[in-house]
Amino acid sequence: MLESWREIIPDFDGLREVLAQPPATTLRANRLRIEGAALAAGLRRAGLKARALAWYPDAVEVEGLERPGATLEHFLGLYHVQGATSMIPPLALELAPGQRVLDLCAAPGSKTTQICELLQGRGWVLANDPAQQRLGILKAHLERLGHTAACLAARPGEAWPDGLLFDRVLVDAPCSGSGTWRLVGRQGNGPGEGQGEEAHEAEPARGWSREELAQLGARQRRLLRRAANLVVPGGVLVYSTCSYDPEENEVVLDELLRARPDLELEELPAAVALPGGGRAVLPPGEPGLTRWGNRRLLGVLERARRYYPHRGLNAAGFFVARLRRHEPPAGRRRRHRPGRPAAPAGEPAPARALRERALAYLRERFGLQLPAAWPGTRLQAAGRSVWLVAEAMPAWQALAPWRPQNPGLRLVRERGGRLKPTSYGLIALGAALVRGRVELQAEQLGALLRGERIARPGAELSALGPGYVAAAAGGRVLGCAWLGTAGLRGEIPRDAARRVQQALFVLGRPVALTPPPH
Repeated sequence: MLESWREIIPDFDGLREVLAQPPATTLRANRLRIEGAALAAGLRRAGLKARALAWYPDAVEVEGLERPGATLEHFLGLYHVQGATSMIPPLALELAPGQRVLDLCAAPGSKTTQICELLQGRGWVLANDPAQQRLGILKAHLERLGHTAACLAARPGEAWPDGLLFDRVLVDAPCSGSGTWRLVGRQGNGPGEGQGEEAHEAEPARGWSREELAQLGARQRRLLRRAANLVVPGGVLVYSTCSYDPEENEVVLDELLRARPDLELEELPAAVALPGGGRAVLPPGEPGLTRWGNRRLLGVLERARRYYPHRGLNAAGFFVARLRRHEPPAGRRRRHRPGRPAAPAGEPAPARALRERALAYLRERFGLQLPAAWPGTRLQAAGRSVWLVAEAMPAWQALAPWRPQNPGLRLVRERGGRLKPTSYGLIALGAALVRGRVELQAEQLGALLRGERIARPGAELSALGPGYVAAAAGGRVLGCAWLGTAGLRGEIPRDAARRVQQALFVLGRPVALTPPPH
């Protein structure tokens, strides 16, 4: 099927050459916990070839790391595995603190988590995906990376209900995935094993019938039309696919722009300021097509950008377009729906009681003073859990019509009347834990991750008394553990802990933590 695009892809033979090679392995440094330069330096100390990409300092290309989702650094949320071109759509949104962002097709979550990092927790992200299984992968990434600004929803994007408007909307649409095709594969962890969408960056080429592509295009049109109504006037909508096919890219946009005079297709920003300093200089890419076969498309479509694996970035092929919504022309204006949900009458008494109980427990056991330990957040109870939530997120009860899930970062669960701190919550708050930390030796970490009991973890534990503690090593909190009379037992989620095979640099040296899989 690639041959059908020979006329539209520059240096087509060069593309086929690159497709015979594995894609580059690229990690995105979690700016909340480590900078790209420090991540690259740590990887080099572990004996790997690593460099921060010149155009985006948070992106680190690494060689020799066969299982990037199986390291302690990945588990601790220092980085996320993500192809370089996949990082462009969130940057094209040009985010600013305090903005409300809708990621309409969010799972498995690389772009959602990148958006959260670009906002630095000073905003609100609503991440939607109709598939609960895929949403579970997104939830795991948000927890691992320690984000407080996102909540989830599982609604069909093309039928997203009224009542909310957003400053920025991303539609990373379901597509044929032709940009991910490779003539060779790449061994690595699957989406359930910590690599998320990047496991699909080396898909074998498959043929799509024109009927299948037409169905995809129809869904993409519905998603984009709905998304255009969810952006505030003056706001930005970014549309992206990992497909080469014009029927999924320029043709979809051509129809939308002809029907919606309130939408303007803009050039992608040349450079984007990054929180904390520095900037990302977006790769130039190739202009969008203005003709496909015998069909003449709008000339403005050349402002969209096509990214090919052989034109500078050995990553998936991507299409990215940025639109700005203006006030509709007179006579075609709609009454704008409210941009924020109505405030709830008040916090229900059971939720308030659980929140206050959790606050007291965290203060007594760990010396935590919240929300002062994490400025710009608040605590809220939802279900049987207490969450750390960015201030910009609406109150939980106000979001009920959209059936939200997982508001922020879960800190505490109530189980059988007992409060249990979460491993990811303790990792995120590690520096603020005044007490309740148990320092372990590197040799003990494998046992902790396997859920084995550590009989003599340290003499200083006698002062703590039985209960949940924060297990730590090398000055970093690693998760939750139970301290009893018989010793210490790890309480880290099994599906995450069992994947960790090695520590690269956080312990000061490379350390094998668990036996390799058979």
